[in-house]
Amino acid sequence: MAIERFERQDGLAWFKQLVTESGDPEKVALEAGFTSWGELEDASDIELQLARVMLVDPYVNIFGYGLNSSLFPEARGLPWAERNLIRKEKLHETRRILRSSVEGVEWVVGWIDTHLTPIKSLNRNITSYGIKHIVERHNHYVEGGSKYVSNGEFIAAAMIAGYGYSVPYTYNDVNVPFTISQRSLNQIKQEIEKGRSS
Repeated sequence: MAIERFERQDGLAWFKQLVTESGDPEKVALEAGFTSWGELEDASDIELQLARVMLVDPYVNIFGYGLNSSLFPEARGLPWAERNLIRKEKLHETRRILRSSVEGVEWVVGWIDTHLTPIKSLNRNITSYGIKHIVERHNHYVEGGSKYVSNGEFIAAAMIAGYGYSVPYTYNDVNVPFTISQRSLNQIKQEIEKGRSS
């Protein structure tokens, strides 16, 4: 299975390159979730990075990658075309929520940069969902916080941080494996255990 990877680079420069290719800055801005090119130019780098990840990968959303059918039970038993329409609407809605989660994604990118170590191959021992719980526990037991991290925020943040990933095998599997060192995760788990016992 191929490993996908976003290289870290200046967000505005990346969007300017898109404009060079398309010739239409307003269209680029709208497709990236901004109301105008001016709004895009004024955005923070983390917002540009999140918009870039979401523009390049149309399945990343607040719940993870793609949508598990349990997220839209109203579609059960409906014909495929109707189910598919409901899935698309739900995906659009959950992507909009992630797109507005800039502060959460920024916090997770900072946490990842501080605590995790990349490796060359995928870590198949744990996926985004398990790691997002480690992030939350570390924040609670070690840092004294009460941060909630969605699966999608973690996935977007890890992509922005430049970690390789592999898309799930099925559309119903919303969790993503990354090129994150198990050793760094084990060290964090030890810190959590120490924090719990103090």
